[in-house]
Amino acid sequence: MRLALRNAGLPPRAVSYINAHATSTNLGDVAENRAIESLMLGNGDSGSSALMGEGKKHVAEINVSSMKGAVGHLLGAAGSVEAVWSVMAMKDVSALLLQQHAAKLRSA
Repeated sequence: MRLALRNAGLPPRAVSYINAHATSTNLGDVAENRAIESLMLGNGDSGSSALMGEGKKHVAEINVSSMKGAVGHLLGAAGSVEAVWSVMAMKDVSALLLQQHAAKLRSA
């Protein structure tokens, strides 16, 4: 995740949604959650020190979901299902943000 942000030239605070691997295992999900939280809050190990101060301010600002726990690991189809789910999540969030913005404009 750290390398992906570096390659994209983005700080963690620029990420609005994470589609987790999340295999619904106690060990794996806990480890993934810790890694996401550490990176996104910018308070991780020395490997993420270059991103210190560039993360979210609160854990509640980190939006994460995954379909794998609900539908299982679909092997070859997993990528397409996760991609569709991610696009749908972004569409729903975009619609919500537009509604909130319109409401603010109306009340101004």
